[in-house]
Amino acid sequence: MRPAIGIIADWIMNMSDARDARVVLAFAARLEDAWFRAGPPSFDEAEKMSRKIRMPVGEFRFEPLASSTIQEHVRGRRKRLPRWEWTASLVTTLRALAAGRGRNPDTIGTVREWKIRYEAAQARLSAAGARADDAAPGRADTASVERLAATLALSGPSAAVLGQGRAGAGAAASSIDHDGSRRSELLDLARRTYAGLWWPPRLTDLVPDWFAPYLSLEPAARVIRGYEPQYVHGLLQTPGYAEAVVRLEHQSAPAAQIERRVELRMLRQELLTRPNAPHLWVVLDEATLHRQYGDRRILRGQIRHLIALSERKNVTIQVMAFTQGGHHAAEGAVAILRFAERQVPDVVYLEHPSGARYPTDPANIHYHSVTLDRLIARAQQPHAAREFLHRRLREI
Repeated sequence: MRPAIGIIADWIMNMSDARDARVVLAFAARLEDAWFRAGPPSFDEAEKMSRKIRMPVGEFRFEPLASSTIQEHVRGRRKRLPRWEWTASLVTTLRALAAGRGRNPDTIGTVREWKIRYEAAQARLSAAGARADDAAPGRADTASVERLAATLALSGPSAAVLGQGRAGAGAAASSIDHDGSRRSELLDLARRTYAGLWWPPRLTDLVPDWFAPYLSLEPAARVIRGYEPQYVHGLLQTPGYAEAVVRLEHQSAPAAQIERRVELRMLRQELLTRPNAPHLWVVLDEATLHRQYGDRRILRGQIRHLIALSERKNVTIQVMAFTQGGHHAAEGAVAILRFAERQVPDVVYLEHPSGARYPTDPANIHYHSVTLDRLIARAQQPHAAREFLHRRLREI
């Protein structure tokens, strides 16, 4: 039987619009990056702001924006580039939103800079069309097609197993396949497609089989979103807090192993300070800010750390206050990875004490994505969450 990747490669090479799709998806990734640099705002916020903007005559024809259309273009769900007037209107709106949040609008780019990007994308589409007309069948760049095929192969069951999180999700999830050959296949896929096993070999014994694929993929994510009801997210923990949590989870472990586990967690956090770092967007349940691991000094240090991290451009922290009552994620934590490669679906990871559970079909992945979107909408917005953290610090 022919390998699946080879079959997918043939399918891609026969697609008349595959080249166009890559250009459109790359431009959508640029729009999404600008979106996060602007806040990120909600789609409704952007629609409302666009209706307030009045552009000088002669600049360009500014258009009020619809939230549904914004979402489709930013998330890469359209098959064609947006019109230039629409793109310029979105960039102008994002710059206004960024300024309103105290962010530098120039990190998003000027309308003139976006005009250059837009024309470059159009030129690539035209060049790709010309090459398609002139080239004989089968003359495509086979290596690049194979790489894209390997990425697309993640859209099946393999993608469902490559994730990150805590607590089961009942009927909306399925257990990881613990067959040895299956684990090897997943790890090899992560190693070839993304970052591979980045941690030092001396720490490998600390990484469970069900967690290794996620750790391999996390550094490749463009956006890491999560909700935590029990602990502060692992990427936000101080060494003291991490040690207290590790001691709770591994009470009989020797001191040297505890130290190595904390070291692994701190090494994992380095991805937030590297060039082109992913955007980490976390909703913390208020309980995580009351539950004391270690002593009061450790909790105070952890909250100070959260306040400092909340000032970073690539970190968004929200708090789900007790006053919000019940919510859809009451069943446990959820984490979702999103990648720059638009062909790769979002990866959802749900962890429980004995392993991990992962959604296996698009409907379930969509369910968790929508659940997290609702949490983000209901939780305290970042500026309010920062004020809450300061109040909590004074209470301890």
